[in-house]
Amino acid sequence: MSFKLTVFLAVIFGGSMLYADLKVGVVDEEKIIENYEKSGKLLESLEKQVRQKETDIKQLEEMVKQAEREFMTAGPVRKEEILEQATKSKIEIEVQKRLVKELFNNQRDRYRALVVEDLRVATETIARDQSYDLVLRKEVPGPRGMERTVYFNKDSMDITQAVLDYLNIKFRQENQNKLEK
Repeated sequence: MSFKLTVFLAVIFGGSMLYADLKVGVVDEEKIIENYEKSGKLLESLEKQVRQKETDIKQLEEMVKQAEREFMTAGPVRKEEILEQATKSKIEIEVQKRLVKELFNNQRDRYRALVVEDLRVATETIARDQSYDLVLRKEVPGPRGMERTVYFNKDSMDITQAVLDYLNIKFRQENQNKLEK
C-alpha cells in the first residue's frame, strides 16, 4: 500500500514540477478583431461597396415606380412595353439584392480570414518574444455562439493588448510605407 502511495505522490508532485516553469498566455480573439485597425478599414471598405450596390438598387426601384406611374396614363401598346420592362427591372432588383448579400457575406468571411491570419502571426511573434510556452484563445465561435475555451486566467496571462498593439503598429507602418511609395 505504501508503494502505491509513493508512486502516486511522485506522479502528482513530479508532474507539477514539470509544469512549474510553463508560461501560458491567453488571447481574446474577438476583442482583437473588434479593435484591430485593419479590421475596421476592411469592414469600412466592404460597407462602402454595399452602400454603392444599395444605391444602384434604389435607382432601379425608382425606375420601376416611375414606370408604374407612367403605366396609368399610357396607351395599350406602351402599357405592354412598360409592363415588360418593369418585370425585367423587378427581377434585376431581386438578383442585385441577393448579390449584395453574397458579396457582403463572402467578403466579410474573406476579410475575417485575413485578420485571423494576422492575429495568428502576431500571437506567435509575441509568444516567442516574451517566451510563452503555450497561448490559448479565450473563446471561439461554436454551434451555439461563442464557447469558452478558457474559463479563468490571471490578468498577467492575458496578452491580448500586446497582440493588438503589435498588429496596429504593424498596420500603421504598412500604410505609411504605401503612402511613401
